[in-house]
Amino acid sequence: MNEDQTLLMDAAERYLRDSYDFNARRERLANGTYADPVHWQAFAEMGWLALPVPEILDGLGMGTRECAILAELCGQYLVTEPLIDVLAAISALIGPSPQAEHWVGDIANGGVIPIATIDEGAGRRSENPSTTLTQTATGWRLTGAKHWISAGPSATHFIVLAAGEQGLAWVLCPRDAEVSPVKSSQRTMAVAALTAHSTQRSTIVRSFFPGPMRKLRLMPIGNWR
Repeated sequence: MNEDQTLLMDAAERYLRDSYDFNARRERLANGTYADPVHWQAFAEMGWLALPVPEILDGLGMGTRECAILAELCGQYLVTEPLIDVLAAISALIGPSPQAEHWVGDIANGGVIPIATIDEGAGRRSENPSTTLTQTATGWRLTGAKHWISAGPSATHFIVLAAGEQGLAWVLCPRDAEVSPVKSSQRTMAVAALTAHSTQRSTIVRSFFPGPMRKLRLMPIGNWR
């Protein structure tokens, strides 16, 4: 490891060892709370949420190895906050998006918690989602359902994979969007299902040409809000 990685590991391990109390964690889970706002804000203040954010967007510009260091420690200390889910969303979806500048600041400071939603049930391949995105006179309409959303109850926003007229798109949708209920599993920690019939508050963060998933390319198709 280089010096920056060593400093990151030492600081993260010290915080989790000293502040992530096992009994407090167990009590939170018993009450159905998976993300502690105090811990989440601490993650933001220590710069963890800004790890994969490019420096040009005021992030730390770090990569997979640094995220892997945090992932290992999260496993070691049984962290229930969706840190790794959000880092993956930033690096894979938000970071390369034309909407990045609008969103990464709110994500890095802990105000927005985006969780990717892909699964639609057994036998449904992600490159051919039944969830659809259509443009209307007043905005965008998102229709469909997603299942097994890891860390879903902790999300403020979902990043929904949908099929549009021009191909696949990742759509950022507020969790409290109208007619979009979230149901948490009572048997599986931090899992949810999303059914979205429509929303006028969606943002297309990435859009792709049609074709197999392995051949998808980024395709900007305008400015969205």
